[in-house]
Amino acid sequence: MNVLTIIWLALGSVITLLWLRRHVDISRAQRSGFILTPDGDGSPGSGVAPRISVIVAARDEASNIECCVRSLLSQDYPSLELIVVNDRSVDGTASILERCGRDAGGRMRVHHVTEVRAGWFGKTNALQTGLSDARGEFFLFTDADCEFQSTGAVSIAMAYASDHGIEFLTVTPETSVGGFWPAAILPVCTGILMIWHPPEKVNDPKHRAAYANGAFMLIRRDAYERVGGHAAVRDAICEDMQLARRAKSMGVRLGMVRSQGLYGTRMYDTPGEAWRGWTRIMQGSLRTPGRVAAAIVLLSVSSLLPWAALIAGVAAWSRSSGNGWWWPAWIIVWGSACGVQQWATIRAYPMMGARRAMALTYVLGAAASLGILVNAFLKVMGIGVTIWRGRSYRGARVAEVAVSVAKEPVRVGG
Repeated sequence: MNVLTIIWLALGSVITLLWLRRHVDISRAQRSGFILTPDGDGSPGSGVAPRISVIVAARDEASNIECCVRSLLSQDYPSLELIVVNDRSVDGTASILERCGRDAGGRMRVHHVTEVRAGWFGKTNALQTGLSDARGEFFLFTDADCEFQSTGAVSIAMAYASDHGIEFLTVTPETSVGGFWPAAILPVCTGILMIWHPPEKVNDPKHRAAYANGAFMLIRRDAYERVGGHAAVRDAICEDMQLARRAKSMGVRLGMVRSQGLYGTRMYDTPGEAWRGWTRIMQGSLRTPGRVAAAIVLLSVSSLLPWAALIAGVAAWSRSSGNGWWWPAWIIVWGSACGVQQWATIRAYPMMGARRAMALTYVLGAAASLGILVNAFLKVMGIGVTIWRGRSYRGARVAEVAVSVAKEPVRVGG
């Protein structure tokens, strides 16, 4: 045995300790991680329910939009207006929205976007269009592929925000995907995001960590206007994250809470969709080459290296003469790292909305996620373009656009 072998054994021990620490974090989250459920209290604390304008942008969402709209119209919140923007759809989205609008009895308005303002991302342009006649004291931004399973979802979220003094609340959805690879990738990439944006730090006004999920963003109108609204993130590829960072940096109280049984969203059905979608999310969420590179190193060392080292150790021992104690020690150390890792994923996957059995695919999901991170790194470096919803974006222009936008408050219609 040489010094290099000792270093490898020490590294394996450190990785095992890191995964044991992860078990502590999981236990803490299980004990204290608050979850909004349909059983929650949705009554307004003051007795008066402020008007909420719900804004949905839909582009080629014929397979999802009717379910989304009808689930929103069924909400029991007493003062809600629904505004849906058809963003240049070429499928049946427009006709579905017009039919739903007629059935809604004046509770829903539909806008049709035919072109995008110069310098705007398609989604931010559509949301800004929807805000043109919004009358709410709060805005709720949600996605066309969301279904609100509980009629009290909006009421419960609004009551939670009011009770905790939150101006900008994100409620995370229950997420479903189709196919093996999207299902294997989802919990790994979700875990990466939570490492960089832990909920307890997002919810701490003194910490700079900020996070928002465009599937459910409930924000006070005056806070939205104070931070410049979507005009401030007009060309952001992940406008939700950019808006959250900007809001927290300007003193807006952010909140992030998990949900179960309130609403859900379906993300990706094919490996290609998962690859492109998660590349965009990682690019927009991590933003800088340094952060993406750090995520690559962390995933490689903590998740993939233990299995590679264990397999190499078993293969080397089988070819050796059997002398020396270092090969058994090697297998014990790296086998422990793999075992503790697998145990952690079995515990953590249900917390991220994944089936417990999918934890057995963690290594495959981590390998695919590593490829996604490398692809995101290239995009952040300006190598290649990001194609999303028919538009192309390159490198720093996407990530840094908010720097060039004036910080004066804006006023939206209503």
